[in-house]
Amino acid sequence: RIFTRNVEENRVKGVSLFPVALGSKPGRATLSLGSRSGLARIVDEAEEAPGERIEVEVVTLDGVVKEQGLGRIDLMKIDVEGFEYEVLLGGRDAMRITHRIVVEYDRPELHEAIRRFLGEFGFELVLDYTAHAYFVKGRAVPQPGVGSA
Repeated sequence: RIFTRNVEENRVKGVSLFPVALGSKPGRATLSLGSRSGLARIVDEAEEAPGERIEVEVVTLDGVVKEQGLGRIDLMKIDVEGFEYEVLLGGRDAMRITHRIVVEYDRPELHEAIRRFLGEFGFELVLDYTAHAYFVKGRAVPQPGVGSA
């Protein structure tokens, strides 16, 4: 709701909003809206979480890419409050046309799972900074001050 209002009020062009959640497979899920904006996340029905809960449709990243007819993704950013790996699992075909990915992670084991998954598609971790991992396909991007004499 907030994104829709911001896009409309600011007359932003070239932005498409989809009122769905991304996951590893199509279906339905419970979304906890959290105690404040930006804290919404997918939860198990039995899990305790603050805020209102709503049921949402879940689609895959591959489904969205196919539906939109995308042939190339230059940069993808995934920040979905702990559900990042599930989004990636639903995007195997999308990984083949994606060149750079920024992924937020909140636990070391999530970071490792994401790193291994993306490695299967030729992505290399080039920067890991404040719970955000930056991956590039094919070759590492030189970082300022690293490896220069």
